[in-house]
Amino acid sequence: MHVSEEAIFSQPIKIARDLWPLVRPIDSFREYPGNPRQGDIGKLCVSLQKYGQTKNAVVQESTGVIVAGNHTQRAMAMLGNTLMAFSVQELDDAEAEAYLLMDNAAADAGYYDDALLAERLQHTVETGMLEYSGYDGDDLDDILLRLNPPDPSVTERENAGAHGDDDFHPVIKISCPPEVYDRFNRTIMEYDGANDGERLASMLDALDGFSEADTEDETEAAK
Repeated sequence: MHVSEEAIFSQPIKIARDLWPLVRPIDSFREYPGNPRQGDIGKLCVSLQKYGQTKNAVVQESTGVIVAGNHTQRAMAMLGNTLMAFSVQELDDAEAEAYLLMDNAAADAGYYDDALLAERLQHTVETGMLEYSGYDGDDLDDILLRLNPPDPSVTERENAGAHGDDDFHPVIKISCPPEVYDRFNRTIMEYDGANDGERLASMLDALDGFSEADTEDETEAAK
């Protein structure tokens, strides 16, 4: 089906010129039923509004279902496009299913060098393009925190305030084997208190009582 350049130009979302021979009415093909991938339509809309459609969707010829580009089709339709670029391929049902899964898996299998990613994102901040990168300021903060975690030698007291402050509640951090952790959690729940802090205080009071009783027993035995 030939689509005129005038029709393509009239679309709200631009389509890259090298994709024009592949342009079809956007409702010519349907989404793959039972697609396990749930895309971020919001981010896709931002990307399409800024950059347009830069790569074609892929369709199984025999069924007319989309095996790559399902969420792009949905986003472009939401943004008002009636046209989109599709590549129609001869795929049997097994190949179509595998293609769909591979398209998703290939994107998920990659990983990032956080240092280089932070550098690139900081540059997009400088150029005013962060909002078009798929990331935001919180994402950048999280990456920088992973690269530069807080110094463990800095105590909670130094971070939170002085011991006499009314709102100062130090956090107790203890590294222990899992079985000790489970035992502690079971034991502390046996003591009275509205929260962990109060229950811990009750536990310590009980331990103090045991300690005093032991001391008295040792004193009596020494007489």
